[in-house]
Amino acid sequence: MGIENLMMTIHRVPKIELDTGTDWTAVWTAVGTSLATIAVVLITTAYTAYSFRKTIKAQKDVADSLEASRIEHSKAEAVARSRQDWINSLRDAVASFIATGDDLSASSNKLHNRPPLVPETQEDVHRSQDLYDKLYSEFSQSLSTAKLHYARVQLYTNPAEAESEELLLAMNAYVKACAERMPSADLGNAVVEVAQRIIKKEWVRVRAMKT
Repeated sequence: MGIENLMMTIHRVPKIELDTGTDWTAVWTAVGTSLATIAVVLITTAYTAYSFRKTIKAQKDVADSLEASRIEHSKAEAVARSRQDWINSLRDAVASFIATGDDLSASSNKLHNRPPLVPETQEDVHRSQDLYDKLYSEFSQSLSTAKLHYARVQLYTNPAEAESEELLLAMNAYVKACAERMPSADLGNAVVEVAQRIIKKEWVRVRAMKT
């Protein structure tokens, strides 16, 4: 091959050009994908935060409700225990009062039915006086004990309630009969009957508090 042909071949080598133009479709696709990804992340984060706050609030509401319920239950239990103690105290006071009736009747009978003594000497006079003093002291002690238990019952009851007034009137009648050596069994039963009605009514209230 001659040199002329070689030169011609070289001159015919294609010119290489670089196309540096921007592919806007690809760019906007990438941007759109990025924005979509960011939006998804933001929405997911916001929803997660919202769900978390909602869950926390719901848990707090439940906790508050449970705490309020616990407090109310505790209060109800405390009141129920207090009322139960009141029932027990009233029952014991009435029972003690009824029991003193027997002692009061016995001491009253001894005082008024003591054997007659015709004093013949000064010593007999002293002996008669000593016996009277002893029997009267026993009677006074029994009467004081009955009054003590009466006062306890009076303090446990509400004077504004009709049944409380009925109970105190029945107790007065009972202790008077015992002191005056009159039949007292039925009067004692009347005291017990009124007390049982009061206690039963209060027990129903206590049972309602516990349920």
